[in-house]
Amino acid sequence: LFSILFSVVLCLILSLVGVFGCSNGKEPDDAGTPDIESGPQVEIVEGKYFLKNKMSDYKILVQDKEGKDNSIESYAGGEFQSFFSEATGAILPIITDNAGIDVNGKYISIGDTTISNGSTVEGTNNDQAFCIKNSGDSIVIVGNSNYGALWGVYELLSIMLNYEYYAADTYYIDTNVVDLPYFTINYIDEPDLEYRATGDGQSYTDLSVSRRFRYLKADKEFFLVNNNWCHNSFNYFGAKNDDDVEGIRTSNPNYYIDSNNKKVGAPHYFISTHNKQLCYTAHGNEQAFNVMIEIATAKILEVANAAGELNHIMIGMQDNDNQWCACDACKAAEQQYGAHSGAVVNFCNKVYEKLVEAYNNNLVDRIINVAFFAYNKTEPAPVKNGQPTIKCAEGVQVMLAPIFADWSLPFNHAKNQTYYQMMVDWGKACDSILLWAYHTNYKYFLYPYDCFNNIYDNYKLFAEECKVKFMFNQGKHKLERATAFATFGEYLMAKLSWNLDENIETLTNDYFEQYFGPAAETMKTI
Repeated sequence: LFSILFSVVLCLILSLVGVFGCSNGKEPDDAGTPDIESGPQVEIVEGKYFLKNKMSDYKILVQDKEGKDNSIESYAGGEFQSFFSEATGAILPIITDNAGIDVNGKYISIGDTTISNGSTVEGTNNDQAFCIKNSGDSIVIVGNSNYGALWGVYELLSIMLNYEYYAADTYYIDTNVVDLPYFTINYIDEPDLEYRATGDGQSYTDLSVSRRFRYLKADKEFFLVNNNWCHNSFNYFGAKNDDDVEGIRTSNPNYYIDSNNKKVGAPHYFISTHNKQLCYTAHGNEQAFNVMIEIATAKILEVANAAGELNHIMIGMQDNDNQWCACDACKAAEQQYGAHSGAVVNFCNKVYEKLVEAYNNNLVDRIINVAFFAYNKTEPAPVKNGQPTIKCAEGVQVMLAPIFADWSLPFNHAKNQTYYQMMVDWGKACDSILLWAYHTNYKYFLYPYDCFNNIYDNYKLFAEECKVKFMFNQGKHKLERATAFATFGEYLMAKLSWNLDENIETLTNDYFEQYFGPAAETMKTI
C-alpha cells in the first residue's frame, strides 16, 4: 500500500505557490516540468491538523461556475466526503462558492474555485493531469479537465489515508483515525496513457467502479448517435438498429439506383453491395457522396449542440461480418490507397472539414473531433511502400481494433507481427491512435485469460512507440459478473495504464493480499 513519504527537503514557500500554477516540488531552478516519477512528497507541519481528536474544521469546496458542467467536481466532493468519513468518523460539509467563502478558511478545494484562484497544472497539456498543492491552510486540487480534479481527489485520499482500490467489493483505507496532521505538498501527476476507458465487467456497468479505477466511460466521452457511441454508422442515415438497411432506404428515398422510377436489384448509393456497411464512396456517385457528407455533418451538429461540452464522435463501421463493399468505386479506392480504410479516412476527413467550417460560421461552439474504426476489413492502414497514401486530418483519429491479434502474447511477438505492423503504419497515417483492446476469451468468458505477464510490455510499447493516446479495454464487455482473476486483470490494467513505472510484482502481491486475504499465497499458485 501507498505510504506517506515524509520529505526532509524544504518545500516551496506556500504564499508563492498559492497564487501560481503547481510546480513539481523540485528545486526552484528545475521547476516547471512535472516530476511524475518520484511520487508525492509531503512535509508535516507541527501543531496544525486536518483532523484532531476526530474533529475537523475543514470544509469541501466544490467548483460552481455559471455555464460550466460541475457534475464531476460535485461527484469528487462526495467521494472525498464519504471516504474521509469512513476513515475518521468526521463528516466534512460540502459547499460551493455561492455559500460565501472565507479566503483564509480551511478547505479541501476541488476544481476552479475562489480558493484555487485560477491555479493550473503547469508543464503538461495532458488532459487528465492534476495538481495537489497548498493555499494558506487549504488544500487545492485542480485538473486540466473535470476528471483531472477527480483523479486528484483519489490521490489525496491515498496520501492522507492510504486509500487503494482493487475491485468493486475490495478497497483499503485507514480506519479509526483520530489525528491527521496537516502537511505541505506541491505535486503533479498525469497518466502515461492519457485516455483510459473500459468495457469490462463492473468497470463498465457501475460508474463508481469505473471512476475509482480512474477510467473514463467511453459512452460518456463520445457523442451518442441514436444512443450508440461506436458501431453507429447506419444511425447517421436513419437506421433504428444495427441491421436496419430498410430504415436507411426509406429515410433517403431519392438515392436509389432506379430504372424508369422503379427499384432495381442494384444497391442503394449509401449502402454497401452486401448491405452490411455503408459504402464510403457512394458507389462512385459524386452527388450522393456529397449528400452523405452533408447528412453526417448535420447529425453531428445536431447532437453536439445538445450534448454539453463533449467534443469527440465516432463514425463507426457496423459490427457484423468481415466483408466490405465490392462496388467498382470501392475497389478502385482500395487500389489507390492500398487498403479499404483509405476510403473511410477520406470520408471522415471530408466530414471534419465541414465541421471546422461550421465552427468558423458559429454553428457550433467548439471543434468536433471525428474517430473511425480500423476493424476487420479496415484494420490495415492506407500505406504503400512504408508511406501513407492518405493522412488523417488534424481532428480525425483512428480507433484501431485488432480483434484477431493474440492478446495473451506481447504485440512484438512473431505471432502478432502483422498487428504490430498495423499499429506502426497507422502511426504514419494519424497523429495519434485510439486502441480497442481485447483481454478475454470470447468463447469462454469465465475461463482465465492469461494476459497478465504481457500487460506491462504491451502498454509500454503502445505508449512509447505506437502513438496510442486512448485505450479501451473491452474485456468481458457488458457482463457484470467476473472471476477473481478477471478482476485482477482489471486492476493491473488500470494501474499500469496510469503509471508504467509501477512494479508488477508489488501490484500482484498487494492485490492478492487484499482480495484473497488468508488464501493469498494459495491463490498465487493456481
